[in-house]
Amino acid sequence: MAAHLQMNQPLPPNPYSAVTNLEWHNAYSCCLDFQNETTSVAQITRARVLGYLIIEAPIQEGRTYVCDEILRCNGNSDKLWELADLYITHLIRLCESTKLEYLNASYLTKYLSL
Repeated sequence: MAAHLQMNQPLPPNPYSAVTNLEWHNAYSCCLDFQNETTSVAQITRARVLGYLIIEAPIQEGRTYVCDEILRCNGNSDKLWELADLYITHLIRLCESTKLEYLNASYLTKYLSL
């Protein structure tokens, strides 16, 4: 289920139980804290990237991996910022550029083959 977000929409409350999913709960709590400790749009965006990577992970192993990475930051804002930048640069932007290349290739193929 893909998230449909508005620009000013905060992360939803922690969906993970501290009893049954402690690691996921703690990692998501770090994202909430990271989001709530600032008014910087850049930091809020990075917090939401990390939070939604947890929520939207397609498999449990992926969610656990992201949570491990977040927990290794030990709540350090600078480390969380760097981790979010890593995901933005190497995952999200990669997907965006692939989509654009595909769309451009489809467009060119359609109109150049006429």
